[in-house]
Amino acid sequence: MKKAIISIAVIVLIAGAVFAARPKTAYFSGYTGYLVKETSNSRSCIRIPGAEISVITSQGDTLRTVSDEMATFVFPKIPGGPATFKIEAEGYKTSIQIMEIDAEREKPYFKLFYLEKAEEQPKQ
Repeated sequence: MKKAIISIAVIVLIAGAVFAARPKTAYFSGYTGYLVKETSNSRSCIRIPGAEISVITSQGDTLRTVSDEMATFVFPKIPGGPATFKIEAEGYKTSIQIMEIDAEREKPYFKLFYLEKAEEQPKQ
């Protein structure tokens, strides 16, 4: 009986240490679009579904997703620190942006990634 109690206590301690060692993460969502017109008080854009979004985290991991039919995407767990976002879509220039992610932040992150149209190749 004493061995069983000791075993349970060791398991609880190990589980607690593993849980405590997990890094905090931030929730990140956004959408991809093409800015058509911008005035001093409004923006007009076309959403770009099917864009490939990848993030290189501060830990060196690469996370990937694709924007859905409404051009939205989600990364539910990005570790704190600098993160490099790469957004690619056919017909548009690749966009690379570095953001500092605060894993202690209470609010989720939301970002609009605007892409520029790629230069069209002259037809020959």
